[in-house]
Parts: sequence; C-alpha cells; structure tokens
Amino acid sequence: MKELLLQCGCGKVTGRVHGINLRKGNRLVCYCQSCQKFAHHLNSDLLNAFGGSDIFQIAPAYVTIEQGIDQVKSLKLTDKGAYRWYTNCCNTPIGNTASAKIPLVGLLPSFIADDQDVNAIIGPIMGNVFETGLEQPLPKAMAGKLSEKRIFFRMMRKLLIWKVLGKSKPNPFFDATGRAISKPVRVP
Repeated sequence: MKELLLQCGCGKVTGRVHGINLRKGNRLVCYCQSCQKFAHHLNSDLLNAFGGSDIFQIAPAYVTIEQGIDQVKSLKLTDKGAYRWYTNCCNTPIGNTASAKIPLVGLLPSFIADDQDVNAIIGPIMGNVFETGLEQPLPKAMAGKLSEKRIFFRMMRKLLIWKVLGKSKPNPFFDATGRAISKPVRVP
C-alpha cells in the first residue's frame, strides 16, 4: 500500500491519501463545464489543452488533512451542486465532494505534492467523462482505455462498496454531523 502526499501551492495546507493500491481509486479526466468554471474562478492552470481536469477519485476515509485545515474553503456553482474545495491561502484547487453521505472525494493534481511519481502511485488515467461538450474530438492518445460508461459503472460500484464499508467517515471536509467544515460561497 502506498501514500500520496498532498500540498497546496504555498505549503500551508498538507495532507495525504493513505492505503492506496492501483485498484482502490479512479483516475479520469473530466470535461464538464463545472470543472472548467471552477478552474477559471480560481485562475488555475489545472485544465489540459482541451479543458479537462485530471481527477483522482477516492473514498474520504483514505484522505487526511494534516496541516492548515483552517485554510480549506469551499464554493458551489449551483445550489445543489458539488462542493468545490480550495485553499484560501493561495487559491490551490483541492477537489470536489457531493456531500458527507456520498463516500467520494475527487482530488485534483494541483493539490498533489510535486515530488512524487503519481502514475506509479495511483496509476494512469483510465478514461474521460463529459466529452460531449467538446468543440473537437480528443486525439486517440488521450482516449484512455475505458469508455465513459465503464468509468461511470466503475465509480458507482466503488461508491456502493465504500458506502457498505463505511468509508464516508472520517471525512476531512465535513464534521461529525455532516456539516461542511467551511460554509460554501455560492459562485454564479
């Protein structure tokens, strides 16, 4: 089992994903407008040339924030949308969660410490989601080995397993009552 070290751009917020093996999470690229809007709102360069965000999906129980939790903030792009997490100290995008009840955190590469072999720890990108809004098709080299349907099936299977195993807690982004550690700001 491996660990993935987490760190914001200025180093005030640190953490880790523990107990990783190559089958434990999902690594994908999302091309949805919400991910793009989040990156643009924070003036982040996390999008690839086609507007995709590299995301590592893992259960919250495997993620800890060890330092700087007071700098972790959230926003929402719609009232019922995902919580989008970032650091207040340097606007580093952290990732997203749906709620305290759904055992899934989508971590972004901007919050993964630079001095690691990410492909060796979490594996290669498996595939892409929400490509339908792209102005031009992705090159074959960016396709990934799994289709969008297989990515969603894999994610749903993991969500069910994580829910049954109680992997939604502890959750670094929600307190014991299920309330977000930072009241989300609504971004239009």
